[in-house]
Amino acid sequence: MAKEQMDASGDGDVKVVLDLFHDDSLSKAGFAHEVVNCIQELREISELEPNYPVEVYFKSLDDDTSASAQILKSQEAYIKEAIGSPLLDSTLISEHAVVIAEKTYRNISNCDFQITLTRQTLTFNDKAILDLYSGNAKYANALEVYLLSRDHFNLKTEFLVGINQIKVDCIEDLPDVDVVLGEHVFLNSWGLLLPNHQQQPLTFFWLKNVAFYEMEQGR
Repeated sequence: MAKEQMDASGDGDVKVVLDLFHDDSLSKAGFAHEVVNCIQELREISELEPNYPVEVYFKSLDDDTSASAQILKSQEAYIKEAIGSPLLDSTLISEHAVVIAEKTYRNISNCDFQITLTRQTLTFNDKAILDLYSGNAKYANALEVYLLSRDHFNLKTEFLVGINQIKVDCIEDLPDVDVVLGEHVFLNSWGLLLPNHQQQPLTFFWLKNVAFYEMEQGR
């Protein structure tokens, strides 16, 4: 090791040697940590409870967006565990999403980016829903509009009671259909990204969200 790659200091019988060699893995971990800190800061600014469920989106503002994308991909597991959900690309924000907060961060580990927090929103498997009505696009669109109009919490409850399945038989002039969670509809934007469209167990969402819903309703 070259002299400029180390530093040492001692006090009596104790000597500390620092390895100053640049470690790429540490740089990536450091950037991921900074991103997580920004997300937590934005949650605090928005006065969200620590476990309040949101969807988190990242948008690189750098000329070369591939650098931050590669780092975040390599740190995907850490970030998901730290914030309680995947960090999603901003291009995945649903047109139906309700934005809670959005902030631009500059010169964070030499990177510029934007973080967006949204409420969890329904995501649809358009092809699967179209198949429910034998390719009738008008019927499929009517079903999606109906589901989006429903209270998110109540819809979760119905899926829970129906063991991840509900029957929709209340739309005028439309045939009755069985809507399956994880096949036709997802309770969040990352559902379609999961292997084989595996929806996270609904009991997880139920137990985690019920207290916050009741708090919002003043119960």
